[in-house]
Amino acid sequence: MSGVLPSQFIDEVKRRVSLSGLVSEYVTLKKAGRVHKGLCPFHGEKTPSFQVNDEQGFYHCFGCGASGDAISFLREQAGYSFLEAAEKLAERAGMELPQLEKGARRDGPDRTTKARQLELLREVTRLYQRWLTAAPEAMTYLRDARRLAPETLATFQVGFAPDDWDTLARSLAGRQAEQDGIALGLLAPRERGQGNYDKFRNRIMFPVFAQGGEIVGYSGRTLAKDKDTPKYVNSAESDLFKKSQLLFGLQQAKPTIRAKKRAILVEGNVDVLTLHQAGFSEAVAPMGTALTEDQCRLLKRLTDDVIVCTDGDRAGKKAAMKAVPLLLAAGLRGRVVSLPDGEDPDTFLVRHGAAAFQELCDHKAVPLFDHFVAVAREEGDGTAASNARVAELARPLLMAIESPVERRAYVEKLAVALGADRRALAGLVSAPPAPTRHAAPALAPVAGEKAPAPERDVLALLLHHPEYLPHWHAEQGNAWLSHDGIRLVLDLAWELAEERGRVDGGELLTALELRGQAGLQRRVAQLLAGEDPFGEAAERAFLELVSALRFKADREAKTKARAALVGRPLDEQIGALKGWESIR
Repeated sequence: MSGVLPSQFIDEVKRRVSLSGLVSEYVTLKKAGRVHKGLCPFHGEKTPSFQVNDEQGFYHCFGCGASGDAISFLREQAGYSFLEAAEKLAERAGMELPQLEKGARRDGPDRTTKARQLELLREVTRLYQRWLTAAPEAMTYLRDARRLAPETLATFQVGFAPDDWDTLARSLAGRQAEQDGIALGLLAPRERGQGNYDKFRNRIMFPVFAQGGEIVGYSGRTLAKDKDTPKYVNSAESDLFKKSQLLFGLQQAKPTIRAKKRAILVEGNVDVLTLHQAGFSEAVAPMGTALTEDQCRLLKRLTDDVIVCTDGDRAGKKAAMKAVPLLLAAGLRGRVVSLPDGEDPDTFLVRHGAAAFQELCDHKAVPLFDHFVAVAREEGDGTAASNARVAELARPLLMAIESPVERRAYVEKLAVALGADRRALAGLVSAPPAPTRHAAPALAPVAGEKAPAPERDVLALLLHHPEYLPHWHAEQGNAWLSHDGIRLVLDLAWELAEERGRVDGGELLTALELRGQAGLQRRVAQLLAGEDPFGEAAERAFLELVSALRFKADREAKTKARAALVGRPLDEQIGALKGWESIR
């Protein structure tokens, strides 16, 4: 069904790859009976509605309706094409790709633009790494000024863009890569004359990874001393690089975040490298801008606990103030570590050591809400009017907390901090709006008109008990159905049963996706993810449904035949109806 790879190969890849294991690299999953549950990676939510079924090989979200198999998960989550996702899964399963069918050569003109650009970014990263080793000033800065070891630089694939106008442009000249370099913001056409020039010059180049592990852009730190040159410049926004949806260091930090069940959020790229080198490899950073909702959602998929580590100056405190509401709104809980004035993670580790930083995180970090209130109070003068302003600033934070018990605890904290009456402050949140949720859509008609109840029942039964499909096919049961959508699903299920010897839920959902049946795919995913409504009574229910649907189809056919004979001679009507069994 891939169109380029044999279906047997795709089946074997998905059989060898644990779907829950794959998904758990992006989302924290917990076993719940026969499925795994977690927060949906495709939309923001605070209550888990996302399920992964390893037995059936599919996932489904009851909140946003997202569903599919391992390949569709990688396509949606990491942005891969079908072939790219299959390649990633094959690599994970330890399988070599078979010879691709005609028209699918990876080095030919049929490759997708995205695949080509990702390959270019890998090539450019290798060039930047090579140029770093030949740049004494850059190596001196990284090795001596920032005390970064070669192993750390290799882990993050750090490189260098030379202080020259066209080093990269000359390397890519005369190839398709040149145009892709312009599209990705690596090159720009010269205003005068021919050719292109490098957008990144005299900069330490930090590759930025997407969730799928692919390099999608760069963050470049200048070595220039003049004040007019921006310290950091990120890649231009593109289909690959959306800085508000990326966290620097997340690819390297994910295993530790899962192991320690926490993340450390710092301000800059070098801070991330410094902390990883010191043993705090759960550190990540925003992309040189203020924290965003999307970045908070990325963290929420991996952990509930975030330590915000800020520089010890006023700017650092303000940065934390802006981050706290977003973190709390995303359902994250955590603390704020404020370093001594004038220090950043690098200088603190040099002066005090890793043990002191560990002590800060474990015992001296202030809860997010407490930090917010403390900084807000520092900016006031302690008067009643000032405290009232602090309470109003805290109100959105309180309103974002869904649990009434937890919200009351925060109100108590606020009351103590302000020396205010708890009952008066409770009025701030006496009638909070209902939390925003992505409610599961009603079980809408499968494809257009609503299907009759017996047809919906036979669909649910055959999805949960595909062992009855051969009997259904032998009875030519699809001829009894009036609903096109249900007929299509059962046709595809029978094709899979004949071709594979089984019906794989994920494969069935992929088949519907490839046919552009998104609504039908969601309905089928809901049925597969739901409980089996028949259980041990499935055989009896199947026989009753077959009998009822056959009876209904016969009656409708006879009624239609009679209607067609109205007005024709009586003997012709009798002859046409001869042979019909009477319907009792």
